[in-house]
Amino acid sequence: MAKTIRKNNNQNNREKKNSEKKTRKPRKIKEEPIFEGELNNKERSKFRQTKRWKLHRLHIKSIQNGLDYVTHKPLRKGYQCHHLSSDRSKYCELSDELQIGVNRQTHDAIHLLFSWKCKNPQAIDRLLEVVNKMYEMNNGRDFD
Repeated sequence: MAKTIRKNNNQNNREKKNSEKKTRKPRKIKEEPIFEGELNNKERSKFRQTKRWKLHRLHIKSIQNGLDYVTHKPLRKGYQCHHLSSDRSKYCELSDELQIGVNRQTHDAIHLLFSWKCKNPQAIDRLLEVVNKMYEMNNGRDFD
């Protein structure tokens, strides 16, 4: 005696769907906005969400072998591409000479030192003098 297996409605519906395969519509290519001129903070934030920027950011990382430009420590997940030019109209220019990949702490230090340099160019020289003296007095060892 042969057993018959009863199919529930869900199984019947799946079989109907499989037999009536529909062709998918091609995906729409998402057009990225065009950014030109001087960008405000909101526009810069939107620019950093574009595929073009994300690919450039990865390119900068690969050029630097995944290392922070200043400290040569590995770039962390949230690393930043620091723009060397403060000209806001050049923010969207993606060239290897205009950005460097740095970790957050390095990025903060760059901005701090740059502001000191702009206010008083000799301040950086005096800072290096102090750091060099500390280095000599401590035989090149950092504080524990």
